[in-house]
Amino acid sequence: MQIVEKVREVPQVMVEEKVVEIPTLLYQEKIVEVPKVSETILTRQVARVEVQEVEKQVIRPVNEVREHIVEIPHTLTVERVTEVPVIQPVEVLRQVPKSTTKQIEKQVTKPVPHYRERIVEVPAVLVTEQLVEVPTVQIEELVKEVPKPEVQIVQKKDSRGATDDYSRTHSGSSTD
Repeated sequence: MQIVEKVREVPQVMVEEKVVEIPTLLYQEKIVEVPKVSETILTRQVARVEVQEVEKQVIRPVNEVREHIVEIPHTLTVERVTEVPVIQPVEVLRQVPKSTTKQIEKQVTKPVPHYRERIVEVPAVLVTEQLVEVPTVQIEELVKEVPKPEVQIVQKKDSRGATDDYSRTHSGSSTD
């Protein structure tokens, strides 16, 4: 068994500082009209009714009723309903709206905003990164080639014509 030492190069880390500009948000204010409800106090004067009783003397006529019967002739008419066909012309009047467009100029005030620049300092967070070496375990696979002997039997004839078994060892390489 043979031990082979392998030399590996370990990379060195060089730190190079690089300035990267980070975009920040700049907010621009826009004037928007918001309706505001204002409360006012309404004072309403309502008449308060005061009743004063005053006695007033009034002449009250007293009527005396006397019954006096007078006979008056009276005719009673009894009516009976009979249908009589009568042609009655009826005029139908259909009203259809006719739309017309008329342009009227209306004066509307347009608010013109006047902008003024106001500088507001916004805190910006800068992040600096620092390299830290972290040891890690790296597993390497080692392949070792060991010769495996192969035995071949060869029959050999000598000059007399006799055969003799002869074994020959051959070194082949195989991967274990």
